[in-house]
Amino acid sequence: MKKLLLVVTVLFLTVFCTGCVKYSYNIEIDKNDKVSISQTEAMNLTFFKQYDPEFEDKFKDSFSNIKEDYEKEGYEVTDYSDETYTGITLTKKDIEFKKAADNLKIGFEKDDDEGFTIEKRGFSKIYKIHLLYNMQKAMEGNSNNDIGSMNSSNSDVISFNNDNDRNIVSQTKQTDPTTGDVIETTTYDDGSTFTSRYNQQEQEKFGKAIGETLGSVPGLTPVIGLTIKSPKKATKNNAAKVISDTEYYWDLTADKQPVEIILEYERFDASSLGPILSVLIIFGLLCFIFYKTKTEMG
Repeated sequence: MKKLLLVVTVLFLTVFCTGCVKYSYNIEIDKNDKVSISQTEAMNLTFFKQYDPEFEDKFKDSFSNIKEDYEKEGYEVTDYSDETYTGITLTKKDIEFKKAADNLKIGFEKDDDEGFTIEKRGFSKIYKIHLLYNMQKAMEGNSNNDIGSMNSSNSDVISFNNDNDRNIVSQTKQTDPTTGDVIETTTYDDGSTFTSRYNQQEQEKFGKAIGETLGSVPGLTPVIGLTIKSPKKATKNNAAKVISDTEYYWDLTADKQPVEIILEYERFDASSLGPILSVLIIFGLLCFIFYKTKTEMG
């Protein structure tokens, strides 16, 4: 199995570190029942930059391949950065309401047949969102995809590529006589190669720092939240926080897993006017014919 740079191990472990990794999900429904879904995947680079001042640039460069992959899947991909986190935002727009659940990322499960359903009730439509979020499944998926799938042929850029579809043909190690770095080259049966460079002393330094960090912070969890914005005020919801009449927030790292997500709202069903108007028109015509016939006979 391919041996990775220690920094790769650090990145993998940060999935479970408070404040290190942020997954922010946003669902917005417009007045035409079209849904936009976005997910921000970002990392707090402060811890790593103290060991490598160029870490942020390397981190950003390593996203180039997965950006292209996501764009092929129909996502709009934009860079994300705030005072704490750096990463990317993936967005899909104009999704049919009933098909929205099929476009959610790993970790979300449907709590009924569709997850997003519409029921007719009199002159109204009841829009229901019933989902479950399983943080463990999400973390397992994200560790093999997304931030956990950064890949590059540049030995100075982070990689923890999944080798399940490739077999290792050979591995060689050399020591740089100038720096003392160990240079490891792995060749795969598809002809590709991966070269990593690491320093034994730096590895030990990283390992010690990781141990101290993980040992000093109990109950480590990532920052994961979901925001849903509806076109009407919810008639039912179990949100952890109500931001406004039409915006609701769930903390997906809650102790009770999976997290249940419930949101319902009601809208007037304009299509219900069709039959009523038809009846009124027919009734009006009958009244007109009756009145005209009576007048002619009188």
